[in-house]
Amino acid sequence: MTSTDVRAAEILTPQEVVDAVLQKSYKAERIKYSAQESYINLEKTKGLFDLQLTMSANQIYDEAESYTNSTNVQTKSLYGDIGFAKKNYLGTSFQVGYLHQTANILKTADSRTNYVQDAGYLQIRQSLWNNLFGKTDRLNVEIAEREVQESEINKQEQTENLVMTALRAYWDTYVAQTQLKDALDARQKYQSLITAVQKRGRFGLDKGGEYAQVMAEATEADINVKKASLNYINLLDNLSLLIKKEFKSDVQFKVEPLIPAIPKLQDIGIDQLRVIRNAQSQYDTAVKKLDTAKVSVAPKLDLVGKATTTGYDELASSAYSEFASGKKPTYYVGIEFATPLDSSSARASLASAQLDISKKNLNLNELKEDTQNNLRLYTIQLEQAYTAATGSEESEKYRSRTVKEQEVEYRQGRLPLRDLLKTYKDYFDSQARKVRAIGDYHITLNLLAAQRDELVK
Repeated sequence: MTSTDVRAAEILTPQEVVDAVLQKSYKAERIKYSAQESYINLEKTKGLFDLQLTMSANQIYDEAESYTNSTNVQTKSLYGDIGFAKKNYLGTSFQVGYLHQTANILKTADSRTNYVQDAGYLQIRQSLWNNLFGKTDRLNVEIAEREVQESEINKQEQTENLVMTALRAYWDTYVAQTQLKDALDARQKYQSLITAVQKRGRFGLDKGGEYAQVMAEATEADINVKKASLNYINLLDNLSLLIKKEFKSDVQFKVEPLIPAIPKLQDIGIDQLRVIRNAQSQYDTAVKKLDTAKVSVAPKLDLVGKATTTGYDELASSAYSEFASGKKPTYYVGIEFATPLDSSSARASLASAQLDISKKNLNLNELKEDTQNNLRLYTIQLEQAYTAATGSEESEKYRSRTVKEQEVEYRQGRLPLRDLLKTYKDYFDSQARKVRAIGDYHITLNLLAAQRDELVK
């Protein structure tokens, strides 16, 4: 494998990786679908207040005897009705409907009587206890709306985690590519050193074991190239799968500047961070659910009122006119009450809601403490990572200078081979530390930005 040809390489920036993973990855699509579930649940909850249309129709043929008439009477009747029902946010249910019925009663073999009935009704039902003026219904809608807000925060958090995964993959691949280039350069240096040792041997200037020593180091360098190559190919493939992009040539990771200065961080209140707002919302939702549980397990007490107007005659027109005139109304007002005398289910429901509040409160307090500690630790780690990156870059520069100077000394016979080989090893180690430190610095920058909700807004 040869060194990367920059001219033929595909340029890849961190922002391009972020854009690709958000637009093309399956994980981003799954995050989007997951967030939509809360909107569906909200619509289902609001469905309680939908306007309902009810219709029915039937035909009955009846020859049954009754205590009022034991003769062989045949009845043929046709029945149909249509109605509307609606519930409002005050717990009031309205029902309005119209029904029409015709009956043919065969009293004897020669006698048949026709009857027509028309009726219209309006019924109002008001909850007075377990859903006092719609309190439970409104709480359920509020809880569903809170869950929508929480799902949006979760969506941002999951998106941020996905972006962090993509950026970490970018920097790990960059480190692997650089380490491969360094391994190739190291192998080339050992090959050049082999040539120099052989040349000294022809003049009788080599010392015992020098050739074997440098060949051993060259063999190790060749192994390192193969290992670095496999690692780079594997990480590049993983990056390709993550961002759904096929690299037809090698990649040039474009980062400017390579070691940016530590950004000036503004003080932030942790209560404004998404993870804390989400935990606070979940706690508030748990409190609302307890309120809902308390109301829903209360006894059922409804006030019911109903007004009906009817028309009944042998002629359809007369029955309808009587119905439309409203001269024969029926009015009904009543109270309906129901309650369990001993409900294990109600006790379990209240206990579960109370337990959920305690758990959510514990989670909120833990998150506040962890978030505060993470902000402090990531800030310290960022300073350490910056020091390591700049320091390793400076160290690598001086070790590169040392290598060049000692190579001249060795060729002039003023330096033992073992000293030059040790210098080589120190130099190659400094290269590995430098590129890893640079990658870690950028990853720490992104981790701190994510913790501060600045990576994805």
